[in-house]
Amino acid sequence: MKNQSHTQKPYTHDDEKGGFPWLLFIIGIASVLIILQVFGVYKTVDTEHKATVMDVHSGEYQNRTLPKERLEKINKPTPEVDNVLSAIKEEYESPVFTDIRTANDHNNWGLTDDEAKFYDDMRVRYGGTRDNWLGVVQKANHTYKTIKEIFGGRTDVVTVLHDSRAATTVFSRIQQTFGISTLDCLNFAQSGRANRLSDWANFIEAKSR
Repeated sequence: MKNQSHTQKPYTHDDEKGGFPWLLFIIGIASVLIILQVFGVYKTVDTEHKATVMDVHSGEYQNRTLPKERLEKINKPTPEVDNVLSAIKEEYESPVFTDIRTANDHNNWGLTDDEAKFYDDMRVRYGGTRDNWLGVVQKANHTYKTIKEIFGGRTDVVTVLHDSRAATTVFSRIQQTFGISTLDCLNFAQSGRANRLSDWANFIEAKSR
């Protein structure tokens, strides 16, 4: 019987043609992803996405940290505000003083009842400072507007403070703006006397004296 020799075909790269390009493709994609990660592209996209989907009514959005320039712009008096502050100052100096809340209703100054209450509180607090009532009124205006902005323009103070993340942001911003520690803010929030913006404005004034 004639022997038939079977010669084995040498292995070549052509045998890998079905899988090798896919391996290169996967390696290429992985390399691109690593480069994007290094340059922070993912972080930027993720941040923008979170900003887009963030609920603008949430405490996190309302109480985000704002630049100092924003607060200065908010507290910059307008002619209308100056007129009201001058009128409050004259009411402070009146020989027969009733209260700012009554005067606000009578003169249509446009103050909220809580804000008018704070002006009354300030007159009591600085009752001996009769040489610069306008300065007292201007200080009151600045304090109240700033604390209102820190609470995101909201008046439902209790609701904001029940949100732990929002409360932490509020305390942090008070510390940054007025130099009052977050621990003092926390203790005041738990005192049962921190239910209105005027309560917090009074807290600021008491700590700032």
